[in-house]
Amino acid sequence: MPPRPKELNLPTVPQARDGGCGKPRPSRVGKWRALVLIGVHVFFVGHFIHWQLAGKTLSPLEPSEAMQTLEQGLINCGFVVLLVGVLSTLVLGRWFCGWGCHIIALQDLCTWICRKLRFRPKPFRSRLLIFVPLLAGLYMFVWPSVARAWAGHPPPALLYHFTTYDFWATFPGPIMSAVSLAVCGLLIVLLLGNKGYCTYACPYGGLFGVADRFAVGRIRVTDDCDQCGHCTATCTSNVRVHEEVRLHGMVVSPGCMKCTDCISVCPKDALYFGFGRPSAARGSARAPRPRREFDYAWPEEVALAAVFLVALYAYRGLYDAVPFLLALGMASITAYLLVQAARLLYADSVRVHVAQLKLKGRLTSTGWAYVGLALVLAVFVGHSAVLQFHVREGERMLDRATALQAEFRPDAPEVVEASRAALDHFRWIHRFGLLPQISTEVRLGSLYLFLGESELAEPHLRRALQIDRGYGAARYKWAELLARRGDTERGIAELRAAVEADPGLTDARNDLVAVLVQRGERGEALRVAQRIVQRRPADVEARLGLARLLADSGKREAAEVEMREVVRQRPRSAAARLQLGLLLADLGRGHEAVEEVTRAAELDATNPRIWFVLGVLAASAGESETARSALERARQAAPFDGEVLRAWATEAVRSGRYPAVKQELTPVAGQDVAAAYALAHLLAAAGDAEGARSAFERVRGARPDLLPP
Repeated sequence: MPPRPKELNLPTVPQARDGGCGKPRPSRVGKWRALVLIGVHVFFVGHFIHWQLAGKTLSPLEPSEAMQTLEQGLINCGFVVLLVGVLSTLVLGRWFCGWGCHIIALQDLCTWICRKLRFRPKPFRSRLLIFVPLLAGLYMFVWPSVARAWAGHPPPALLYHFTTYDFWATFPGPIMSAVSLAVCGLLIVLLLGNKGYCTYACPYGGLFGVADRFAVGRIRVTDDCDQCGHCTATCTSNVRVHEEVRLHGMVVSPGCMKCTDCISVCPKDALYFGFGRPSAARGSARAPRPRREFDYAWPEEVALAAVFLVALYAYRGLYDAVPFLLALGMASITAYLLVQAARLLYADSVRVHVAQLKLKGRLTSTGWAYVGLALVLAVFVGHSAVLQFHVREGERMLDRATALQAEFRPDAPEVVEASRAALDHFRWIHRFGLLPQISTEVRLGSLYLFLGESELAEPHLRRALQIDRGYGAARYKWAELLARRGDTERGIAELRAAVEADPGLTDARNDLVAVLVQRGERGEALRVAQRIVQRRPADVEARLGLARLLADSGKREAAEVEMREVVRQRPRSAAARLQLGLLLADLGRGHEAVEEVTRAAELDATNPRIWFVLGVLAASAGESETARSALERARQAAPFDGEVLRAWATEAVRSGRYPAVKQELTPVAGQDVAAAYALAHLLAAAGDAEGARSAFERVRGARPDLLPP
């Protein structure tokens, strides 16, 4: 049985030495901070309304948008907000949370209501869960770059993206947004104390907390302080202000959000905000620090961490609805509730704030109700974890089937086996899930379509569209089903709707553009491609498709602009540089084309097609030496590619190297089929029909698959 730590209460406010401090006065800055936080919400509503009216607005000022900067190179408003927040924290300390965060506003509102009801939320103190915000922040904002570097990929090219057409694309829907605000702003305060989400879930708080340790701006103290404790009693961030200023002459806790309530209520005006040494360089304390006490013993802390990890795995993305930030808050709450329930097995008395669950070894009626709720919660978390396992395994097998399809035929046994395995996982989710899951319905429909079982695909796709008519993937697969049944016009309409709903569906937009071009609607195809690039400026494949479409439409200068942007975003993409080179050649700029394709060949030196194109372009531009070298490389890499050999032979004859090359190949052609094949093309290019025919017959005898009768 783990040792039971002593029951903790709220920090005790010491009495003033002269007894004259009295009751803490209300904060004079509280109303100003409330007005600022209200202004944050008003600005957000105005931002949303502007997008609704204009169709285009500033990209979201949410720090999580900085993930797009790290992963896609999009410098957006969210990245600027996060950067300004971190840099200003290095100077002013952790002010952004206290004065600019909407979740803080909700938590403070909940605390204010509780105090009006004469209930003060008790701060929850854990040794291990305190690291969750920092780890979550590193996962969101550091891990993408580390993973990319580990895989050997270069960082993405930077692209300004301060305006957007899809303002709500990265936000949850209205129902889940309301749940997020209720859980992260209100429920977590009741269970884990004010600023509970900031302390045990918020990834931004983890980053700002680290930066705060190096901030020169801090709450500091003069010699007038008499340790009355009004500052600690007023602090809504659970910081023991009176204790920290006594030990260090300043507040060193990274949980201090610079609300300045403590300064406002100090009866001696002993506290102030000033600049000096950061807490990281504070030196030794002036007196021994009191022993820190926590709510749980170490075995219970380990249990807390374990339950948190399982709950986070179970909640994240659950039923296509729970975002990462909400999952963090839900996992923290779940860990607290279930470990408190476990305490009922061995502790004599257990409380959850004002609710007495067990007293002197006996469960109360409230305790029995709590046990029932805890069992329901534990079963739900376990079921959700199993469901998430099937989701991830189904996705893994689906990816395997896609990879095998690129290697074998679509009807190959390996592909069908992997598809059936994925189907089994998604059918389990469909059968045992508590709520319909639109991604599962679409995947089931897609798999049945792939396996040729359209009649089984239809009900799943219909169900997906009933859940969300605007779900792009569902409309795309529905369009495919209609096309298979010969309903072309409705299929094209659904395809348009799918691309409009989700321009990131590469196959859908490629199919739509191809259909429009096939129907002779090239202008409409161009408008669709341009709209997609507007909405997804960092989507290289979309921009590359637009460039090709522009080039095919005769708008080669506009195509060049798009291709150069593709190359700027993917400077190490051999395919992009090859396409740019071909486009420059069409524009009659042969030497520039050779330069670009040369760079492509340097990036992918094992690709014979690039060397072949380089040789052809160099020959057309009059760069004989480059052409000779490139075509020779192509021939060595693809010795049985007829197109490569014809270009190589033509260049050898034109450059006057025919006699030397013929003399080199003739002695070995009898034993080396590749040499004989090359010699045959060389003789044909030189006009020696009889010699070429003889050489080709020799090759046919050795390799009938190359030259069938």
